[in-house]
Amino acid sequence: SLHNLFNKRTFNQKKLKTLIPEGIQKGFFPIRLFQSSTCWLNPRIMGKKTDFRQIMVGYGMAVLESDQNLDQSIQFAIQCRSLLPEEKLRFVYTGNKSIHVWLTSFQPKKWVGRDCNVDLECHLEARKSLFEKIQSRTEIELDPQTTVDIRRLVPIVGSLNGFTGRMVSEFNLEDLEKLKAYKIREITRYKQNLFINQNY
Repeated sequence: SLHNLFNKRTFNQKKLKTLIPEGIQKGFFPIRLFQSSTCWLNPRIMGKKTDFRQIMVGYGMAVLESDQNLDQSIQFAIQCRSLLPEEKLRFVYTGNKSIHVWLTSFQPKKWVGRDCNVDLECHLEARKSLFEKIQSRTEIELDPQTTVDIRRLVPIVGSLNGFTGRMVSEFNLEDLEKLKAYKIREITRYKQNLFINQNY
């Protein structure tokens, strides 16, 4: 939520692009803002995680994460260049102890051999297949829930981590190859003027 501006409400990306700069000008900074890794027809009535009657709009993205420590997480992110050479990837530091690897155009057919369309169990199976294949090719322990959860919420780049206060930040692979964990923590520390020129 943006403290004192709104609390625990659902907004689309267009609305957030307006609200975040407005909040910053008033001195309200984005803390613990999340987006869904997948798009839903009606995100306000998601029901239980075992309810497969909800309608997914598009395939969204899949998320890989090693949350043992930041050094291992950086190492895994770099490995993904060779593990997933054909995928479009984004590397997002969560502000705490991990780098998320986002497969931004997740295609279930590539992992289960068939189109899933509105079959949510098929989507779940595809993400399980992705996780198992990648985990089998790296010695770094990954978090299965982050990948398999089709209703996963991931932090929005530019918001603040609710535990550390560091900014959720995106890095490219070249940066990750050069930066140590301590440096990433240092450059993502919150500063009051950090968001003024942020392009939302």
